[in-house]
Amino acid sequence: MNTHRQLLEVWFDRVWAKQDTAAIHEMLVPDVKAEGLGAAALLGPDEFLAFHQTLCKLLTDFHVSLDKMIERENWISAQCVVTAKAKATGKPVSFSGALFARIGDGKIVEGANHFDFLGLFCQLGLLPTDTFNRCLAGNKVA
Repeated sequence: MNTHRQLLEVWFDRVWAKQDTAAIHEMLVPDVKAEGLGAAALLGPDEFLAFHQTLCKLLTDFHVSLDKMIERENWISAQCVVTAKAKATGKPVSFSGALFARIGDGKIVEGANHFDFLGLFCQLGLLPTDTFNRCLAGNKVA
């Protein structure tokens, strides 16, 4: 791939839109570290694959729009919007986020992810729709 942008475009197309799990091992280095996708960093392609499979149990028909991107040396950052459908209901969902990825030899070496999973879980009915406001006010979500 010629640019980091092209690598990310292929990543989101193959891994998420086409759900081509072979791309995970092809496009990540064996000791990749991906932060922001759970309570602890994901280490290695197999841990990312487990995250991918879990999210794919909830959603289908992924599309990731890479909006604003900045490349500098071996890093790329991107502001994204993810659209998909809830598997349980077929209803469309949308959530935004940003990622920072370090690229080496045409593969993703490291990633820091910041996606609105709280908003996603509210749209899926897994959390009350006013969860953010309740927590911001210092109230527990029961």
